[in-house]
Amino acid sequence: MTIADQKRGDRADIVAVRQREARSLASLQIEKAKIGAERRRAEADVGPVRYLAELIGTPATDLERPVRLLTLALVAVLDPKAVALLLAAGAHTTRAG
Repeated sequence: MTIADQKRGDRADIVAVRQREARSLASLQIEKAKIGAERRRAEADVGPVRYLAELIGTPATDLERPVRLLTLALVAVLDPKAVALLLAAGAHTTRAG
């Protein structure tokens, strides 16, 4: 076997390894996308608070008020003027699920 043949074989091995790695990475990315889509679908079906409550095994009613208050606090930090609008709209109260 000549040196050129040996180099050609080495390059072919490297290409084969890279192709396997690329397929593996693509499979992981597809799986991650599927999981993300399932999570978004579940959140849309039941709402993010209820979805979170289901994940941690807590009644949604136990989380709704704290989540609304946290949201209000975050909005206050980001845009203090928006808090007045949210309070006027009643966003700070717990709504029946």
